[in-house]
Amino acid sequence: MFFSLHEERKIGYKLLSDADLGRSAGNTTHIGLTQHVLTFLHDRDEILEDSIFIYENSFDYLDAHFDRIERMSGKFDAPKIKTGGKDIISVTSTIRDIAKKNASNLRWFLFWFGLESGKAVFLLFNEYSNDYRAICNLGLSLDNITAGAKVVGDGLTSALVAFIENKVNENGLSTIKELEVETQIGLMQPKRRKQIGRFDIEKANEAFRFIGRTGEELINEYLKTKVHRKEILHYNWYNADKESGMPYDFTIEKQNGNIVNLDVKTTKFDFSQKIIFSSQEIDFITNSSENYNIYRVYYKDGNLPYVRICDDCRSLASQISTITNEYRNALVPLHTDLMSAKLALSPSNALLTFKQEIKLSQ
Repeated sequence: MFFSLHEERKIGYKLLSDADLGRSAGNTTHIGLTQHVLTFLHDRDEILEDSIFIYENSFDYLDAHFDRIERMSGKFDAPKIKTGGKDIISVTSTIRDIAKKNASNLRWFLFWFGLESGKAVFLLFNEYSNDYRAICNLGLSLDNITAGAKVVGDGLTSALVAFIENKVNENGLSTIKELEVETQIGLMQPKRRKQIGRFDIEKANEAFRFIGRTGEELINEYLKTKVHRKEILHYNWYNADKESGMPYDFTIEKQNGNIVNLDVKTTKFDFSQKIIFSSQEIDFITNSSENYNIYRVYYKDGNLPYVRICDDCRSLASQISTITNEYRNALVPLHTDLMSAKLALSPSNALLTFKQEIKLSQ
């Protein structure tokens, strides 16, 4: 989802040696990398920024401890990732820990490349793993490789990148789900901000704005069908041309003349993902004389869109509004105003009753 290959467009690969894995005599503190990959990283400064590390079904951000050697000529070469010292958790130390927990005669492979965000991705697997079989099935022979680099562009390397991207997105699903909520409330954990980086935060914001817009477009088509079937008289979409800033996205006039305001809350994930409201929206729901519906758009069954509708959220909104107003009033003696607050509501809240799901037409 937030995966863009660096313009360098190269993948490094290596059959890890016993020295790389810490299985040989001596005290090798690094894993050497291919010269022509991650060339965009600094020469002199050791890079401690989190890299994406993938092994089997695990996904984590680990420090790469990447640097190069400066020769007498002033030239930098021999890129490597280092253990980082005693008791440091790094890409290299993690690889060695994994290798030690498995048979000593296993062959281990490492693939790596850069992302547009400037971060590196490392994929570790052994010769008996599902990843090994999957990569071989793509057409890449791993029987005789030692080390090298491939330029991304042909069908094989593009398929390899897609395979790794899928692993990042699947194994990092919990992180991405949390990121969806955090970007909407504008509050990101410091660790996550460091891990994701400014580039990917901006990309996440852009992606979720697109998802929100897509949800409204789906509901627009759904309401068109309702009008055609004479189930409602007509509707207005206030964000059709640009964001209106209204506390709802649509109004519906029913056959009996009743007006319903509805807000579309879209997630790229399943129904259980938390729904974000502003305190202004909560106050509007509480004080409005008109009905207010939540249209929860979500995805499942191979990325197909569905909607569930809650047509009675006033009770919960009223209770939340009472609490936020008490807090707002308590700040007045301190000459402080609560201008706005973001609230994350669980769709399973007992005070929210969503009707049965409806499959939407894409």
